Amino acid sequence: MAVQTQIPLIINKAAPGMPYFSPAHPYPAGTALDPQPDGKPIPKLFQPIKIRGVEFQNRIFMTYYTPLVPPPRSHQLQLFI
Repeated sequence: MAVQTQIPLIINKAAPGMPYFSPAHPYPAGTALDPQPDGKPIPKLFQPIKIRGVEFQNRIFMTYYTPLVPPPRSHQLQLFI
């Protein structure tokens, strides 16, 4: 006799205002637990930072990268002979 297992039904609610499906999150990505489970203070990496009047949720940044666009030539040394 085959054993049947129940697969839990997971319903992902969509984030409002998105032109494509993206699940809604209860808190912003990169938010640290407050208080920390071990009782230590929140690491500085996960604390908000304000740069030129813009406040960021945490200090984790990712640079733009694409292999299809060459880097600008302004940084290259130009020799005139």
